[in-house]
Amino acid sequence: MPRIPYADLETLPADSRAFLKRLAPLNIFRMMANAPHLIEPFVGLGSAFLFKGVLDPIEREVAILRVGYISGASYETAQHEKIGRDIGMDDGVIAAVRYGPASDTLSDRQRMIIH
Repeated sequence: MPRIPYADLETLPADSRAFLKRLAPLNIFRMMANAPHLIEPFVGLGSAFLFKGVLDPIEREVAILRVGYISGASYETAQHEKIGRDIGMDDGVIAAVRYGPASDTLSDRQRMIIH
């Protein structure tokens, strides 16, 4: 149960409603719709990290997952564990990221990213 109610899609401006319909049905987008003027910039920022960043996709997920684990962000880590698996990250690396930089499973570069 969210601490803040999700936006009522029917009461949003038509352009915001149309934009949200093009996105994956993720709760983060439903929550961000509470600030309709921010949803497009928010999605743009996330897309820039996911699709235009300079890190290798697995290294990117290593970084995102580590921050999520340290922060106790279970929703974020659940989403990015799936993304990681979808791009070829195995469960051993995911567990190692959760454990931390002392894990022998991580490459030197992955260890550096989460240290």
